[in-house]
Amino acid sequence: MTTLYKYEKNLLKILIILMIFHLPVSSKDSASDPLNQSVLSLNPMNFREIIHILAHDSMMGRPTDGRIGNKAAQVIANKLADYGILPGLNGSYYQNIPLHEISVLPESELKIVCDETLQFALYEDYIVNSTGMMSYLPRPLDIVFAGFGIFAPEFDYNDYQNIDVSGKVVVLLNGEPYSEDLEYFNGIYPTIYSNFQTKAKYALARGAKACIILLSEKDLRFKPWADLLVDYNLPEMTLAQTASEILTIIMPYTKADKILDCVGAVIEQDEFGFSNFSNSSLSKATFSFKGKYTDKTFLAPNVVGIIQGRGENVKDEYLLLSAHYDHLGIGVPVDGDSIYNGVLDNAMGVSALLELSRLLNLFADNLNRNIIIVFTTAEERGLLGSIYYAKNPIVPLYKTIANLNIDGIAFIDNFNSVIGVGAGFSELNEILNKVAEKNNLYVEVLPYELSKVGAFNRSDQTIFAQAGIPSMLVMEGTDYLNISHEFGYYRLYDYMVNYYHSPFDDLNYMINYDAAMQHVDFLLSLSIELINSEKIPEWNAGTTFEIERLRTRAERR
Repeated sequence: MTTLYKYEKNLLKILIILMIFHLPVSSKDSASDPLNQSVLSLNPMNFREIIHILAHDSMMGRPTDGRIGNKAAQVIANKLADYGILPGLNGSYYQNIPLHEISVLPESELKIVCDETLQFALYEDYIVNSTGMMSYLPRPLDIVFAGFGIFAPEFDYNDYQNIDVSGKVVVLLNGEPYSEDLEYFNGIYPTIYSNFQTKAKYALARGAKACIILLSEKDLRFKPWADLLVDYNLPEMTLAQTASEILTIIMPYTKADKILDCVGAVIEQDEFGFSNFSNSSLSKATFSFKGKYTDKTFLAPNVVGIIQGRGENVKDEYLLLSAHYDHLGIGVPVDGDSIYNGVLDNAMGVSALLELSRLLNLFADNLNRNIIIVFTTAEERGLLGSIYYAKNPIVPLYKTIANLNIDGIAFIDNFNSVIGVGAGFSELNEILNKVAEKNNLYVEVLPYELSKVGAFNRSDQTIFAQAGIPSMLVMEGTDYLNISHEFGYYRLYDYMVNYYHSPFDDLNYMINYDAAMQHVDFLLSLSIELINSEKIPEWNAGTTFEIERLRTRAERR
C-alpha cells in the first residue's frame, strides 16, 4: 500500500464522517451512495496532468504579457468550469488588469558629482527597481543619507527625524535594524519595512525625487549581483493606474564609497547585514538621471471563481484561497535553455488549488462559509495581481475571514511537521496547530534561513495581509518521514540555489508526489476547519495589519 493511497483513504473516512454528522436527514441516501463518496478523494493523476500542462514548454514559461501567458489563464478557467465552480465576476472567470510595462534602455545616463564626476552604467553598477513612471531628472539634485529609510512609530523609530529630503535624492541602506526581540521589528523576522517598495514609499511621502538603496555584503552573498541581473532582465511592470512612485535604484555598497563619503555617512556591517551607521547630514554630492525607455500597456487576467457554501448555518462570509499562475516566461539562456517553466513555482501550487477547489465544491453542502478562489497574475512582477484584487475585491474585504496562499507544494518527502509562514501574526496560528494535531503533525517554527529573507513578504499573502485579511502560507516542515533533516535541507538549499527562478525548474525536476498529495490533503483539512469554524481569526494585538482590518470593517456602517 502506498502512502498516497493511505492519505486518500483517510481523507475519505473523514469526509464520510463529516457528512454523516452535518448533512440534513433528507440527504442520507445520497451520502451513503458509494459513487458520491468515491469522488471525494484526492485525484493524483489529475494533479500531475495539470502540472504537465502548465509547465510544458508550449506555455513558454507563463509570462505576464497579455498574450502567451493568458493561455494558462484559459486552462485554469476551463478547469473551474469543468468542476462546476461559479465564475466570480458577472458570469466571467477573468478579472482583467490593465498593466504597464517599462524597459529601461542601457543608453540611460546616471551621473553623480562629488569631488569628481562619476558615471554609472546600467546593469554593471546599478539596476532600476522602479522608474517612477519613466523618470527623467536631468538637473542636478542634492543627495542626502537617511539610514534605513524607515519611519515606524510603533517601534519609536524614525530615520527621517531632522533630515530634509524634499526635492532631493536619498541614499538608503537595505534591510532594517537587527533585533532578537519580537517586540522590536519582529525580532529576526523581517517586517514590511525592509521592502524596497516600503522604503521608496516613505521617501516619496517626504518629497524625495529618487532613492538609491544600497545592498550589503550579506545581501550580495545571498543573491549575487549576477543572479540579480537575471531577475531584473525583465522590464518593470506596474498597474496601469497606480499610485505615484519615485525612481528607485539598487546599487552594491561597493559602488557607493565615494557617494557615502560626500554625504558624510559611515556604515558598519556584520553577518546580518548593515548593523550601524552615522550621518553628519552633509550634502556635497549631486545626482542626475537622463532615463531612456520603451513602454506598452496591455491586459492580463486574474482568474476568479466562487464556491457558495450550503451548510445548515451558512454565513455571508468567505475564505480566500489563492495561488499565482504566472512565471518568468522566456529569459536569459542557461546551458541552452531559455524557458523558465516554473514547475514548483508555481504550477504545483495552481494544480493544488484546482484540486482543493474541485473537492470543496463537491463538499459544498457541508460548508458554512463561501470560498473565493483567486489565481493571480503578475506575482513575479511585483505581486500586481493580488494588489489589484485587494483594490477591486469581488466582495467587501471585511467579509473575507482569512487567506490561505499557495506558493509551492511539498516535493522532497512526506513530512511530520508544517510551517505557517505568517501564522504568528494572527489567530490562524491556533487553527493551524489544531488541524496539525488532528493530522498527527506538529507546527514547526519558521527556520531562520527562511525568516531572514522575508518569506512572508515574498508572495501574495503579504498583500492580502496589508488589506487587513489574516493570511498565511503553509509549507511542509523540515521533519521528514523517510529522510534526515540534513538531507531534506540540502534538497531545499539545492533547489533555491540551482533551480529556483531558472530554466531548470521544469518537468525533469525530481518531485515526490506522495509528499505533494499529503500537503494538498492538509490544506483541504485546514480549509474546511476555517470554513466551518464558529470563530473568525483575528490579528494579534499590535500587529501592523490590525488597523487596516478595523478600517475595512468600518465599511459595514
